[in-house]
Amino acid sequence: MNEKKSGETRIAVNDQTAIEEEEHRYSIMRELLEYINHGKSVQAERYLYDNMKALFPEEDHFTTAMRSVEYVTVAANQAFRDGISSRVLTQTVFDMRKAIRKKQTAREAREVCAQALRRIADMIRSFTDVKEDYSGQYSPAVLSCMDSIISHMPERRLVSELAEDVHLSPKYLSALFARETGKTISQFEQELSLREARFLLRNTDHSYSEISYMLNYSSQSYFNAVFKREVGMTPGQFRRMYKNQPRGLDKVPNSKMED
Repeated sequence: MNEKKSGETRIAVNDQTAIEEEEHRYSIMRELLEYINHGKSVQAERYLYDNMKALFPEEDHFTTAMRSVEYVTVAANQAFRDGISSRVLTQTVFDMRKAIRKKQTAREAREVCAQALRRIADMIRSFTDVKEDYSGQYSPAVLSCMDSIISHMPERRLVSELAEDVHLSPKYLSALFARETGKTISQFEQELSLREARFLLRNTDHSYSEISYMLNYSSQSYFNAVFKREVGMTPGQFRRMYKNQPRGLDKVPNSKMED
């Protein structure tokens, strides 16, 4: 009888310990998501490495890979709610899962997870920068239009839809937008698309076909042609020149301006 009670006590203690460990893990994950949601990629990566043992208590590759998918998926879902394109996030999660399958150790799987989380944080930071760049300079109707365009990228919204949102006629909104910004709505959308293209070329290893798909271009050749026309070099030339360079390039609205 005493042995039975002793065994039950050990099970209860082990269960309680497991519950506390999971609660601690979720607490750390919430803090990590805060860094990611604010685009603080460096702090997020440092916090992740500082708490790696708690987030990945197991040393086997399979369990580590499963936890990595869980963390990146949660971060991607939050980023989607914050306005990041579902197409871009889906590609990021897919790439992470594909990369993890090629790894052999838990350590390698953790590294892939860290890279994916940092990439999501960088996306949020870039998205936030775009919104801040255009805030406070224009009329409420134009700002609302810009916000809608940014939030729906890479999908393009019809001018009639944008006009309906701000209770103006399409013709009046188009004229107002052009007068205040110096560009058409279509030119503004292309500007944002190329800005995102520069970010992806500089900060990720996505292929040119993947980037053209993520940004909703009809084909890679069309993406290449638009990029070269507006930026002055091919996507390949841009990547070779600016890969992993500081972030200032993403702040340049006009692609042909000096980076």
